[in-house]
Amino acid sequence: MMITLCFCRNNYDARFESIVGFEGEGETLVDFRGLKIIGRERVLNGSSFFAVDATDDLKVFCKVFTQEVGVWVPMIYEVRNITTCELGEGYFLKYVRTDNVTSNFPKTAAGYCPLRKGEYWFSKWTPNTDKWVAYLKRGHLKFRFEFKKNEIVIGGFELMLEVFDRRS
Repeated sequence: MMITLCFCRNNYDARFESIVGFEGEGETLVDFRGLKIIGRERVLNGSSFFAVDATDDLKVFCKVFTQEVGVWVPMIYEVRNITTCELGEGYFLKYVRTDNVTSNFPKTAAGYCPLRKGEYWFSKWTPNTDKWVAYLKRGHLKFRFEFKKNEIVIGGFELMLEVFDRRS
């Protein structure tokens, strides 16, 4: 049996295209409608609000879509039923470079366990793909994040990116 490991870097970059926060199905306890993409550099600015502490009873779901001939098609990447603690430690701190953003979001895993209620903001954040998967389809991608409590959506957002070949 032969095993091949790839310790290669990815060869793509990403640019924010849009972000749209949406309300909960009944009440909105997590609100991302204050976030926007601004300027020629397409940086993420603005604030989000958590009306409750994000304890283990609050779950996060993320579906990833690619655009094929004008239609959004689900990809194999998906995050299901994780806590904000797992989101912070396993995804946010791992794949989102916090050193290239001004923010009051926690910079350690302990800060997400639980994520305390309050206002959290970003200023001039651009995506950094250095730690992302080795291959990602080029073109437009959409990430739909839903925050749920007792299986009911309490808020979320859709983030659209353009993925393109890295310029040397």
